[in-house]
Amino acid sequence: IGEEILKDEVSKYGKVEEIQWEGESKNKCVIRYEKRTQADKCREELKNVSGKTVIVEQIGSDALLFIGNLSPQVGVNELRTL
Repeated sequence: IGEEILKDEVSKYGKVEEIQWEGESKNKCVIRYEKRTQADKCREELKNVSGKTVIVEQIGSDALLFIGNLSPQVGVNELRTL
């Protein structure tokens, strides 16, 4: 999954304020949207990125989302430019 593809996918739902990678394989991340409603919409609608199924879960009551099963080719720098 390339930078532009992921950027296009997650930006459909609102402004991404922060992205943090989790784990050594970098196949999962936490995304903070500007608003909880944007995170909710992404959680409800995002099922795959570039044909690859992804896992999207709400974290607590904030505008944070966990996104897992990402390709290792998507790096921190690529996501932070969103």
